[in-house]
Amino acid sequence: MSTNTTSITLDHEIVIVGSGFSGLGAGIQLKKMGLDNFVILERANDLGGTWRDNTYPGLTVDVASTSYSYGFELSPEWTRLYAPGAQVKAYADHCAQKYGLAAHLRYGCAVVGATYQARHPTRHVDPQPFSEHEPLQLYPRSGELGGTQSGRRSAMGRAGCPTNF
Repeated sequence: MSTNTTSITLDHEIVIVGSGFSGLGAGIQLKKMGLDNFVILERANDLGGTWRDNTYPGLTVDVASTSYSYGFELSPEWTRLYAPGAQVKAYADHCAQKYGLAAHLRYGCAVVGATYQARHPTRHVDPQPFSEHEPLQLYPRSGELGGTQSGRRSAMGRAGCPTNF
């Protein structure tokens, strides 16, 4: 599962770092909330995090396989109580495809830093290698503690995510 990394849109309301289960789950939930202006930056050339990186013989999950299913996308495909790593990776691929995350994934983008700019309420994200582009800007949307943005709560506030990283 791979996407072209040379054409990158830099104007996103939300930036998710990493395409492991947390990053994919965040992207899916954003789409379910009707928010589509986000990008998932991944340093590798494929999604899956740990389950992409680790392929050694005998690799399995260390908790029941059902723990590796999103509550909204239960998997009937687990062949064992402790699923093999390849099945977990296939499940991540399935979820990304089913929920339309391919257009949001940017491979080969390692985020090497993020800073808050108080003068202009933005977070500056420094991905590598965007040599021909300006670095990304993260624009936090104030959550439940900080009011609303455009008459609606922010996605990060609704999801209960911290906005002060």
